[in-house]
Amino acid sequence: MLDRIVRALDAPGPVPAGADADDAFEARLPAALRDAFAACDAEFLAKDVHSGATAIAVLLTPSSITVANAGDCRAVVGVAAPPGATTAEPAAVEVTVRQLNEEHKPDGRR
Repeated sequence: MLDRIVRALDAPGPVPAGADADDAFEARLPAALRDAFAACDAEFLAKDVHSGATAIAVLLTPSSITVANAGDCRAVVGVAAPPGATTAEPAAVEVTVRQLNEEHKPDGRR
């Protein structure tokens, strides 16, 4: 899967001179993930594999979180309370769990 993502990221060619490489990467990433997941799915279907497998990829950068998934898998992140926030127990850190994606159930449920 990683090689497919890298090929899809490189498909548009080099980043133009003067352009920010990080911005170009983040702009190309959604399409690259879609293309890579679609290519893997097509390969499984061509081999008549209907196993119900799932896959998920999460990329965390300083400015964004990008999630791509196929199947009924889930990505979550724990977000700690900011420093100095009060909690029920003085030594405890309050963590909120957030779901990052929607599952793709075979029957269409979410």
